[in-house]
Amino acid sequence: MQKLPKLLVMVHEKGINISDRRKGKILKIIAANALVSGRTYVTEEDLLILKNILAGTPDEYNTISTILTETLQTPEKYLHELIEIDNNLMEIQKRLNELNTNSMSSTPILTDLLRSLRATHERVQKMAQDISNEAVNKKANETLQLINSLLEQIAKMLGIIT
Repeated sequence: MQKLPKLLVMVHEKGINISDRRKGKILKIIAANALVSGRTYVTEEDLLILKNILAGTPDEYNTISTILTETLQTPEKYLHELIEIDNNLMEIQKRLNELNTNSMSSTPILTDLLRSLRATHERVQKMAQDISNEAVNKKANETLQLINSLLEQIAKMLGIIT
């Protein structure tokens, strides 16, 4: 609930006005959402309902959705980030295949990739630890497998025994 005031300020800064009366109702709706989810406490995920409460137009809905996605640590945010990482990993895979087929392996490039992939591996592991969501954990494990595969491929190209 500590993020609610910050979110309301951010929404206001985007030109979406919220009356004091509506703000009071928001608290009750967020608490009710937690109860319906079987909890006696509110989580950041409960704040996602704000996009349905605060928006008066489709544009406001999109604006509020963006604010919530960028601010809250929700499963949707983690999944979106993991999908972006996967897209980048696929791009790396293509580049590695080109290096393989042209046999023009460039040690500095591969060393930088190796370092970056190790850092990404740690970041994905932290994501999986930070949230206890089955879909996020499944996607994180798939991403980690892809990273491990790329690390192994780069190590072979560099002649490093793993």
